[in-house]
Amino acid sequence: MFWGLVAILALSSIGLGCRPRCRSIDKSTGLPKREDTFNTSQILQGNASPHLKRHDDGITIGKRWFSVDDLEYLEQKGKLDKVANAPWPEVCGHSWLRYCFKNEHSADSLLDTLANAIALWAPAEFNTDMVVQPDYACDGNYRCVCGMQPNGQSTANDALVISDGRPDPDDEGTWLDGTETTSGYNYLSDTPGRHSMQFSNMNKLQQPLSEADRHKVTSTMAHELGHAMGLEHEHQRPDRDDYLIVDYTAIDTYEEAKNEWENANLKELEGLTKPQMLQRIVKSYRLTCLFFQNALEFMNADDVPFYNDYLAPEEVGWFDFSSIMMYSSTTFGNRNKAKRGKFPLLRQGLRGGQLNRERSFVWQGGERDQSRARVSSTDISRLAELYPGDATKQQRMEDWHQETNLKSLVVGIDHLVPNR
Repeated sequence: MFWGLVAILALSSIGLGCRPRCRSIDKSTGLPKREDTFNTSQILQGNASPHLKRHDDGITIGKRWFSVDDLEYLEQKGKLDKVANAPWPEVCGHSWLRYCFKNEHSADSLLDTLANAIALWAPAEFNTDMVVQPDYACDGNYRCVCGMQPNGQSTANDALVISDGRPDPDDEGTWLDGTETTSGYNYLSDTPGRHSMQFSNMNKLQQPLSEADRHKVTSTMAHELGHAMGLEHEHQRPDRDDYLIVDYTAIDTYEEAKNEWENANLKELEGLTKPQMLQRIVKSYRLTCLFFQNALEFMNADDVPFYNDYLAPEEVGWFDFSSIMMYSSTTFGNRNKAKRGKFPLLRQGLRGGQLNRERSFVWQGGERDQSRARVSSTDISRLAELYPGDATKQQRMEDWHQETNLKSLVVGIDHLVPNR
């Protein structure tokens, strides 16, 4: 029954999942090391907040999704220069997410994918203040490589630096895999490259890309652009358990991780049954980083410290199963367990406990067929909250009421992406 989904799971192994963001852990003690982090700009120290809801000094955030704080709140609270994750600033009437490729081979391998992903987000430009474009120095050239340009201008320090994860393009032994993207804009530093996207999915794929792989990486790139703009995973919303079944035992690295924690002799796991051990692990950011890093991408946001200062739903609204910020049911899945109908993410409310492809599974961008995946109307509404446009765009969003279906719309880019 599930062989077709197992095949899709094999395709999903090209790496939709974002790289887990853990601090370095000393496995001999189970304590965080004091050296570098995997992604220092996204790790916020402190204990996880029991709730991510907020009514603060009369400022009410009425969102139904999960993202960085909005600029209005940060400015009113005097926090804008104190956060590493916030919306991109407004410059000359727009909030520009400006990018450049780290080097020539990153541009060679990623330009087509990036252009198609930008096209998926094109409706956002029509309805919000957010625009994704090459850095100003590149004069509109989408193949914008970081550094000095022929016109004598240099790309900005705060541009999003996009890399294919190939330190040495001629040595496959040095190639990275997976994805890692900074979230929003870092106001704490002016260090060059502080906004970055490592998009190494291409490194495991046969070239030239098959049609299926091409659509898959385009959807994944659109997902990563969502992170760069400040959006987080829909399936990690604090209220996600009202909508989803999260099965940590179906994650690809579960068996290996389970063997490690069962033999770790940690005092905090003593006396627990095996199911209790798993629950203790996935409720602890530190233990998840220590033993089961792939599970970090499925943890409830209330249990993840670096989400302390992020926004989440104040009033439970509809869950956006079609969001580009969702993982598909097969992401990080174990092929053998998929044959038995076990997947990391499924919808709640299975009828009679039976899996149904149309009712039980979730797909990034709302479509099992990734050639049809799109950003959802709610994804656009998210950006409209973070990046409200001029009066015309705000009225357009007011009239929209989050009901417009965008799935048939992709706006092209001259010489790169056709309209469709």
